[in-house]
Amino acid sequence: MSPGGRGTVLVAGAGIAGLVTALHLVRSGWKCVMFESADAPHPEGAGLHVAPNGARVLSRLGVELRPAACAVDAIAVRRWDSDEVLGLLPVAGNGDAAYYTMHRADLHRALLDRLPDGVVRFGAQVTEVAENESGVTVSLADGSSWDGDVLVGADGIHSTVRTLLCGDGPVYTENVMYRGIVPAGPATSVLRDDHATIWAGPGSHFVAYPISGGEAFYISASADGQRWEDVDWSRLADPAVVREPYEGWHDNIGRLISAAPGMTKWALFDRPLLERWPGQRITLVGDAAHAMPPFLAQGANLAMEDAAVLVSCLDRSGGDLASALRRYETVRAERVAAVHRLTSARGATFRFADGVDQRARDAALREGSLADDFDWIFGYDADEVLG
Repeated sequence: MSPGGRGTVLVAGAGIAGLVTALHLVRSGWKCVMFESADAPHPEGAGLHVAPNGARVLSRLGVELRPAACAVDAIAVRRWDSDEVLGLLPVAGNGDAAYYTMHRADLHRALLDRLPDGVVRFGAQVTEVAENESGVTVSLADGSSWDGDVLVGADGIHSTVRTLLCGDGPVYTENVMYRGIVPAGPATSVLRDDHATIWAGPGSHFVAYPISGGEAFYISASADGQRWEDVDWSRLADPAVVREPYEGWHDNIGRLISAAPGMTKWALFDRPLLERWPGQRITLVGDAAHAMPPFLAQGANLAMEDAAVLVSCLDRSGGDLASALRRYETVRAERVAAVHRLTSARGATFRFADGVDQRARDAALREGSLADDFDWIFGYDADEVLG
C-alpha cells in the first residue's frame, strides 16, 4: 500500500492523458508508476485548445497555464475566398474557467513539473499485460515486470494497452492534417491573439490560433481522400502539396503556409467507441479509449475529464476497484459519445460547398446558434459527476 493507504496504479503513456491521470492519483494518495516508451519527454504536435471543461480540471490540480497559454474569447469563422468574417463563436466567460490555446509542449512541461520525481519511467515499453481478480502485471521490453492493483492505458490512438486488451487497432480515416507554427510577423498580422480562426470552404477548412504567449501561431490544414502508406504516422510535408487544397482561397492562407517552416503531415486515425470494456483491472483514458477527429478540439479536454472521473471513482471504491473501473466507464460513455457525434458533424459543417447548406450555416453563424452546444460541452464539471 502507498503511504496514503491506497493501492498502486500503473499508467502506460506519459502524454497529456497519462500525466493528468498521474497528478490526480498522486494528489489522492495512490502510488502511481508510469511507463513511457520514449527515452525522454517528446510532446508531439504543435497546438491544442484547453477549453473551460479541461481548464477547470487543470486549475484544481494547481497547473499554471499562463504566460505560455493565450486566453481566447472567440472563434472567428471566415469565408474561404473573400476572408469575410461570417460570425464569431464566443468561448470565454464559462463560469470559473477560461478558454486557452497553447503549444502542446508547454502544457506537457507544466504537467511534468508538478509530478514528484520517480513517477515517470522513460524508455519503458509495455509489451504484455495480464490481469486477474486481484491485480494486474505489466511486462516491459527490457524484461522487467511490474505488479499493481489497476492499469490505466493512456498511450494514445496507437495504444498498445488497448490492442492487448481489445485486439483491435487504429484505422486510417483517409484524412490527413498538415500542421505548422508561424512566428508572429507580417503573415500573422491578419490574426488576433485573442481569437482562434477557422476559414470554412468547399471540402476543406483551415485553422490558426495563438500559442507561446502570442509569440507564434499554430496553423492546421486539412485534406481528405489521401492515401497513407508510410510506417510512421507523421512526416515532413511539401509546402506545395499543403497549398493544393487551397487553390483559389484567399491569399492570407497561402501567406501563412509559406511562413511556417517545416510543416508536418499527420495521418488521422480512428478507433471505434467501445461498446463493452473487457478488462477487469484495466481501463483506458483519452485517445486510447475514444479517439475522435480534431474538429472540436476536445480530445485533450475529454482526456482531462476522464482522469478526474476515473480517480474519483477509484477514491470512492471502498476497495472494489474492478467495480470502480466499470462505474467510470459507464459514467463516461454517454458524454464521450455525444461529443464524438457533434465533432463529426462540425467537421462537415465547415467544409460545405457553396450552396444551400453553406447558406444555412452562415445564417446560423450570424444568429449565434452554432455556439449553443458550447454550454453543455464547456460547462461539464468532472468533480460533480458522481454527486
